[in-house]
Parts: sequence; structure tokens; C-alpha cells
Amino acid sequence: MDGSANYFNSLFLICFAALPCCDIDCARLAMRVLFNDIPDLQNCFLICSPGIPLNEPLITVFHPLACNFNTNREKWRGFVAVREQHAKLLHVREARVEDNDDLIPLFNERSSTLRKTFGEYFIAEFVKMQSETMKCIVADVEGVAVGFMSVNANFDPEVTKYFELTSFNELREPHPDDVFYNRNPNDFDQNNQSAYNSDSGPSKNFNSVFRLPEKISKFCIISSLYSLQQIVNTSINIENQSIAISAAIDSQKSNLALSKFENTTDMKMTQNNTSLYLFSMLSQKAHFKGTFYGKHSCVCIELFAIDPKFSQRSCDFLLKIFEMFPHVKYCIISVPHLVPEFSLLQRFSRVTPLLTKHIPHELYVFCSAGILDSLIIRQYVAQDKEPIEQMVVNLKNCHEMLSDLEQFVNYGVDEERNEMSVFVAEVEQQVIGFAILRKEENLEYICSHYELESFIYYHQHRRGGHAQLMHFILNPIFNHYSNYFLRELMRQANKTCFYYYFYNNSMTSISTVIKDLIPIKARRQIQYDFELLSSNAPSKKITCEKQPFAILHVNRKLVLERRTTINARIVVVGASDTAIAFLESLVFTPYLRFNNLTIVSPNGLPGERTPANFRLLLMAYNNCYNWSSFSKMGLKIWVNVVYGKMTAINRQNKMLTVNHRTYVPYDYLILCTGTQYLVTCPIEMDPAGVAKSSAHINTPPGRQFLGHMPRAIFTINDPSDADKLICFLNENFLEKDDRLVVHGNTLDAYCCINGLLCVGLKPSQIVFAISPNEDEVITCFNNADIDCKMMRTLNSILGLTVWRDVTITKWNTGRTKLSLNRVTFKDGKGQSYDVNCKALVLFNYRGVDYNAFEAINCSSLVFDRRMVIDANFRTNDPSIRAAGPLTKYQRMYYSEDWTHSNYNAKEVGYRLASTMMPIFDPNQNFESTTPYNDAVKLIPEFTWPKVQSGVLPGMYNYLHIHKPQQRQQPMKVEVKSPDHGYELLSGSVDDKQIGYFRLHVNCHKLVQTITCFTRKEIKADNLICLYGLHHRFLNNLLGRWFEGLITDLYSYFSQPWAMLLYHDRFPLLREEVREVIVNQYIDVRKTLNEFIERVMDDNFLMMEKDKKLLSKKFQESGLDKMTKEKLAKFITHNHPQLPMYIRPIRE
Repeated sequence: MDGSANYFNSLFLICFAALPCCDIDCARLAMRVLFNDIPDLQNCFLICSPGIPLNEPLITVFHPLACNFNTNREKWRGFVAVREQHAKLLHVREARVEDNDDLIPLFNERSSTLRKTFGEYFIAEFVKMQSETMKCIVADVEGVAVGFMSVNANFDPEVTKYFELTSFNELREPHPDDVFYNRNPNDFDQNNQSAYNSDSGPSKNFNSVFRLPEKISKFCIISSLYSLQQIVNTSINIENQSIAISAAIDSQKSNLALSKFENTTDMKMTQNNTSLYLFSMLSQKAHFKGTFYGKHSCVCIELFAIDPKFSQRSCDFLLKIFEMFPHVKYCIISVPHLVPEFSLLQRFSRVTPLLTKHIPHELYVFCSAGILDSLIIRQYVAQDKEPIEQMVVNLKNCHEMLSDLEQFVNYGVDEERNEMSVFVAEVEQQVIGFAILRKEENLEYICSHYELESFIYYHQHRRGGHAQLMHFILNPIFNHYSNYFLRELMRQANKTCFYYYFYNNSMTSISTVIKDLIPIKARRQIQYDFELLSSNAPSKKITCEKQPFAILHVNRKLVLERRTTINARIVVVGASDTAIAFLESLVFTPYLRFNNLTIVSPNGLPGERTPANFRLLLMAYNNCYNWSSFSKMGLKIWVNVVYGKMTAINRQNKMLTVNHRTYVPYDYLILCTGTQYLVTCPIEMDPAGVAKSSAHINTPPGRQFLGHMPRAIFTINDPSDADKLICFLNENFLEKDDRLVVHGNTLDAYCCINGLLCVGLKPSQIVFAISPNEDEVITCFNNADIDCKMMRTLNSILGLTVWRDVTITKWNTGRTKLSLNRVTFKDGKGQSYDVNCKALVLFNYRGVDYNAFEAINCSSLVFDRRMVIDANFRTNDPSIRAAGPLTKYQRMYYSEDWTHSNYNAKEVGYRLASTMMPIFDPNQNFESTTPYNDAVKLIPEFTWPKVQSGVLPGMYNYLHIHKPQQRQQPMKVEVKSPDHGYELLSGSVDDKQIGYFRLHVNCHKLVQTITCFTRKEIKADNLICLYGLHHRFLNNLLGRWFEGLITDLYSYFSQPWAMLLYHDRFPLLREEVREVIVNQYIDVRKTLNEFIERVMDDNFLMMEKDKKLLSKKFQESGLDKMTKEKLAKFITHNHPQLPMYIRPIRE
């Protein structure tokens, strides 16, 4: 060895195993892949203990070291494998004309556009055009050119006006007069306000700039920024926050400063920018902007291509670039959004665009100082305090980081007595980053509440090998070394797993390493009856109540795995449960990282508001998500948020208009606005609010009111609407006797009445005007017992005024037309009902918001009462998908009654993501993975149950779980059906102690419907797990019921034996057991599945003798024993959550 080996460029082989038949080939291949995938790796060492011979496969790839290691008088032997022996080295040199013949096939394999445009010898033409400012570089292997790069120093300085480049000194050389100064935010706002108020929209030449043919754009051929002046008048980019970290570094000094810009337009926005997320940490009080006077020092890559076999060595070009341009500090690449990330970009830093302009490209920057032979990671010393303070002085959570640092310096442990450690990264004796760690002690909680075991085997890691990543700061020009920083932290701190907690309203301090961390999905929790379980309940370490948080993770295995970066701009309109499920599915794909996810919603991401009792009581819920689950997802890390409503879609330029004034560019647009309760026009008023004379025809129901809206008319579609109503009531109702009208017939209307009573309104102040049902027989409960109980509660017990089957005909406003004085209703018999009121809450009609309809219709997207889609969620525009209640299927499917509103919204969102994933996932073939073939004309099947829940007047908890279905039939009709199955009823609606529980088991003995009505707490998450289970899973439910052994279904399903059914991994156990059983051979030639198919008749029934034969075969085949073993193994593995079960003793 020449002494160049260090931790930066070396790894150690710990374990190697291969089949004897191919062990030598496996060893060689493993070494080749290792060196190809880790560009900085130069050496792989193997330390062999004394007395153990090196086997033949390893002898072929490793060579002995000259020195020995003496430990305890025993000689250890060292071996090494070096890069030159296993990976071909690239020779990077200046291009020659004769390289044309080698390189032309490389380009033609991927696209013929350049050849058709410039001829057969365009590479030779590029080489001939070389000058002092334009150079062509070639990488060859054994004399054959395998890569080409064209670099130009004549880049357009206008680029600094379109991207936030203060991080890189605006691509200038360091200058003595360079300063960072406090900037008045008002100056920034005044200079840019005109851009936000512009109505000009996208420029005419928007699509003519930076556009490459599709085939080329999928390869590493990069357009330069040479003609940037063409796009001066492009449209507005609404990203309103950006970061600036000075990365000027030379032999004398290194600066680190940060800046932030904000706008004060009506439309708010937050941005995630996973590569530089520090914007959220910056101070709200001060705005910093750098002023630089140095000469521009930058080159841009115009054309780049390399053989895929050598793509990981693309970084070899960078050293040659700065050798050919020794005066240059920076190199930039502009990449179209739809170009997949290639290996060269892994060395570059992605730059945040400025908010005033839109460029349809991503910009990447690399600094010459980022080429390192060694990066020192060491423990903190006292002299590091000053440079660390300078690094974080402008961060919003600066005090928190410095406080944690001070805590470590003074005590070495945190306030909970957990061990702390601090490490710094150093280049040329300059501190460029630091990390603060804390020993992780909440391991039981993390493992039981998050799907951590999808990434690690918990029992294979030492308890002391887990640590919490409290803070991680790294200079952006060294951002590509964050992965190495993590590896060294693990080695020096003797840790194998890192975790980072992200609380919903907190500031993050790990932006420069967030690309190397993987979000961990939260697990569904069992709702235990602790009083019943007593000492058999799980440990308090698992069941304790903690503030919910999202968790990011990396371990020693994942730290060397690269995630594929997707820069496609995916814009989701609407924050419905379907939209959230779609985003959740993308974000939690562990091997993909989406840089440009955006959601457009008037109230931002759900879950941003802390839960409040009154707010939750004013509306019903579908149990897809709650505040805790939103907090555990941490979507605000990965998703940009635009506050506003979609008002137009420019399909030609792929631009979404928000609030009539701001433009959001997209590559793929996802419409999930759903349906909302709308303020409908009274039948005796036109949509503009003008009362009609009796000669006019009444306005049809469902027409949205578009006139001047009285501020006392409300609809409640989300928690923010509930907050507005509560605020109005606090100001105008609580100390007065004015009346309020609730109009509608849905579950939300009943829940709202209960919420109003809880807020403090008197029953005499509330009028409940029940609107007619579309089906005169079916109510929102579809249960006569609950209907009667609700009417008795409202009329007799609470004393509310209730009018049934009435329609609103008109309202009277005050002088300003903003207040409400009187509302008139009319029933089916023509009788009028007048009420003097000061507020009206409407739940009588759900429909598509008018702004959304206008945007869809005016953009020529097919709209037929709902937005029309096919089985794969596609609209008539290939770049636009839609899902949820907003949509309906094309008429060619003959499925008018089957819409997404019939299904579980969460399942629809997951299915939407799965159909789009082949577009982004390089491991999937889009052509072969399309879920539903257009030629089949079948709509997708959804199986998850629909759930409704809420708190009804009288403080009754209500839960209804049922299967997806076309049209709901009256329960009286369903019960009389010959194939209805079994009805299990316990308690009654008048039972104040137990309550009412209805369980419907269908003719196949599967649980199909669950209805609960009680004043006790309903463990809804548990009961949802019962849907679709056979009664045998429920401890032989039907047999026990008909024997009279069950009198209270609430207590029956709360017993310890049932906890296994509620475990989040129980469906996986069922699937695993089923897969083994149906494929097991119970006869010489027949599997169990084939045997059943043979003995069944045309009516899918089985003779009694065949049942006995099947049972005998099942016992003889050993399937019974195998099933029990799998169950026992499952209980043992998940014993922390299931301590009430006896674990089998291992023999």
C-alpha cells in the first residue's frame, strides 16, 4: 500500500457467503459491483483471524498486505482488494476528431435527433469548434471512447436572477468587498409585488425554451443555460421561500450564512425543497441577502453522455473540467424536470428557483472545493464552538441547537439523562458541518408504533446501537458527502441506526442530510381495554401517550443505498383523503424521492391545526385519517403547500391557475377535490340571489348560489369551516337568544347539532330543518331503531324545533345583504315554515365546487355531472388524472352507479398511486404494468369497507361499517332477502349502560356490516378490523351466539382473545397461511385448492362425505400442524403487543 488508504476511500469486508458451484464468480462480481456503486471507494480490506485459512473465492479477489496485526500475541493477517483490479479505470482527456466513430453509436442508441439535426459527424463538429471558452472532454477505456462532455464557459449571468444562488456566491469568485447585510423585507416585497399581480400568464415562448425530444430527455443529454435570455418573460414561480448559504471556500476562509425571502401576497405558500429544507429554520425577523462583487466564475455542461456500464464514474469528468478551466470555481447543469436523475447529478447540489420566474428546468451546481481526497470527521473539541455558532447564527432554531450543544459541553447528557455526543466535519482545518446525537431509549415505542421492521431486524442490533439524530448541519457545497458523514458517525459513535423525530409544528435541522433518510410509516395500534386486561396489558413503554411525530431513519445497510430522485412536478389539487393517501403512497416509497410534490388547497394540509373538542364534534368522520396519523406522516417535509383554489387549467402550457392570479406549473396534475357541501340557491331565488316572482319556474335543486353571500350562512367541509362557525357563534350567539337553523339530512347535520349544543347554544335556539331524502325510504342511518331514537332525543328530550322533509325557498338579508334575518322553508304539501334567525348551516347538497367545475370545463376536460375517467384514473388529457367523488367512469363501462364515492377514499388514493408508479419507477415497465387493459372494459375492484362515525345529539357515539355498494337498500328490504345471512343484535338504543350493537354476517358467514350506537367509547379501529372476517376467526361467533353464550357484543369483542384480530400484521398472517394451504399437495397430484374445485358442484356446494374427506386429507397432510406453528411464531414475534397470549415453549 502507498499510504493513501483512509476511512474516506476504504471499506472492510465482514461476511461473504456463496454456493460452491459459483463462489468465485460471485466474489468477482461482488467486488466489481462494490467499486462501481461507490465512486469514492479505492480499497476494500479483509482482516483474517489467525488459524483460519482464506478460501479460494476470496484468494482470487484479495491480495495479502505486507504488514501483520499483532493482538494478544496472535498474528492477524490483512488482505486488500483495490479498484484497479476489479473496475476499469476511465481515462479522461480532451476530445479528438477520431472519437466521433466511437461516440456516434452511443448517442444513436438513445436518440437519432442529434444525428438528423447536425449530421453523422456532429461530435467531430463539436470537437472542431473548441476554443478557450468551449471544451470537449472524452472518457475512454483501453482507447475506446465511452463518454463525452461539452463544457462552455460563456454561460448567461442572467441565471442568477432565476435561482437562489447566494449559496454559491452567485457563481462569482470571492471578493474582499463581498458582504452579507440585513435587508428590509419591504424592499423585497415592493420589488416583486408587480410580478405577483401580473395577469399576463405564461409567456408565449414558454414551451420553446429548454425543450428536448422525449427520447433524448430520458438520457443524459443536457441543454445548457447559454440562451437563458430567451425566457425573461416566463410565468411566475410561486415558491416563496428560499435559502442562501454562502459556500465560498478557499485556502484562507470559509463562510456560512443564510438568507430568506418572503412575499406578502394574498396566496400563502410553503415549500419543502428536500435538498435544502433549511428555509423553515430561518429567522422570521431578519432577512439576509448577500452582495457579491467578484467576477463570474462558472462553466456549464452543454452536452453529456456516457455508457451506462461506466455511469458511476461520471464524477471523473469533474476533475478534468477544473483542470481545463483552472480559474473557474463552479460548474452548472440544467436538467428538464422529466429527465431521471443520473449518477453525475449525485455530485451536484440542486438549487432552489426564485419565486418571481418559472424555468422548466432544474439547476444543479458543483463547486471545485467539493473535490476531496479526504474528509475528516472527528469528535467535538472546545475550539469548535465559535465556528459552529457562526454557521447557525441566522437559523430560526439557532438557540435550540446552541442550547443542545451547551448541554453536551456541560453535562454530556440531555435532561432525561440520555447520553449525548457531538461530531464535526472538517476540511483543511475548517469546520464545514456538525452533528449532535443522543442515545435512543424509546426503542419499544418506535418498534410498536412504526414499521421499522420493514428496514431492520430489531433483534440483530444492539440496544446501544440506536441513536437519535438531533441536529445535522453541513455546508451545501459538500452536500454530496452527507452520506459519508453518516457512515463515519455510525463508525465512530459505534451506532448502527439513526432516527430523527419531526413534530408537526417544529423546525427541522437536518436539511442537508434529509435526502439520505427514509420516512417510516406509522402502524395502526390496537385499542386495549386496560381495565379488563389488567396485568396482561402491554408495557407502558408501548402504550404511553406521546405527542405524535414523524420519524426518519437510516441504518448501516441503507446508508450505502441510493434512492432514485424524481424531479417531475406532481401537483395535487384538493386535500381530500384520496389526495392524502396518494401523497402518502409516493412519499413512503423507500427507494424513490420526489422533489416536486405540491398540493393546492384553500386550507393547506390537514392536521396542521391542533385538535379541539368542539371542532371535532361539529362534523362526522370516515376514520381514514385523524390528527395523530397526519402528524405521524410528516407530509410537510416532502410536500409543497399552495393555499388557494384552482380556478383555471392551461393544458397547453401545463400551468394551473390559483385564485385567478398565480400560476403553478405541473408535469402531472392530480385532481382530487372531491365534493363539498355547497350553498345552494333557494328554489324561489335565482343563482344571483334575486327573488323570483310566482310566474317564474322554480330554480332546480342543487344549483350553487353565486350571489352576495351573507356571512351568516355556513357549510362545514373541514375543520377550518368549523372554526369559522365557532368564532361566529362566540361573537354573536352565546349571550343572546337569536336562533340558528341547521338544514340537511346527513350524518354531518346530526353531528353539527350536537356540536352546537356542546359549544353552548340552547336547544331553543336551534331549528333542525330536515331536507327530503333522494330515496324517501332511506335515511342517513338506514336503521329504524336509531331513527326513532334520534327523533325522540331531538323533540322530547332536548326540545329542539324539528321540521321534516322541507326545502329552503328563500332567505331575507339585512340592509348590507351580509346579515341574515329570516329563512323560509316549504314541505312537499306546500306548507310554509318561516323562522327569524341569524345564522344558517347547510348540509342539504354535496356537489362539485363551482370554481373547480369552471376550471375543468373551460379546459375542455370531459365533465358529465362528474369528471369522466377510465379504469386507470386517466382523463382525456394524458397528463391529468383524477380520483375520488369528483369523478365518474366513462359510459362505455356501463357502471353509472359505481363511482369512487361508493368506496373507501384511502383505498382509492392508494390505487391511484399504484397506477401512476410505473411512470416514475425505473424498475417498472409502464407498458406491462398497466393495471387495467382498456380492451377489457372493466372497472377496478375495491374491497375496503366504508366507515362513518360521529357523536350524535344526546352524546351518543355512532359507528357504521359496511361494504362498498351501488345503491343502499332499506334495511327492512335487506333483512327479508333470502341470502341475507344472520342478524346479531345486542342491547338496544334505549340502553344507557350498554347501548346498541348490530352485526350482520352474510350468507358466506363473513362479517359485512357493523352498527354501533352507545354512550360508551367505541373502539372504532378495532371493530373495523372485523370487517370481512369469517365467523370462525371470531371464536366461532355464530355457534356461541345461537347457544346464548353472548349477550353483549361490546364486551365480547373487548376480551383478550380478540386482540390478535386487531393487530396490524394479522392480515399478513392470514395471507401467508392461505398461500401455504391452497398450494399444499394433499394428494399425489392435487393441491388443496384443486381438490376443492373438483368436489364442488355447480352451486359451489360440497357434499357431506366430501367435507369429511377434505378434513381427513387436511389432517394427514400436516397443514393443521403447519398452521398452528405459524400462529405460534406470529404470537412470539409480536409478543410486546400481545402479552395476553401464552407463548409456546421452544423445544
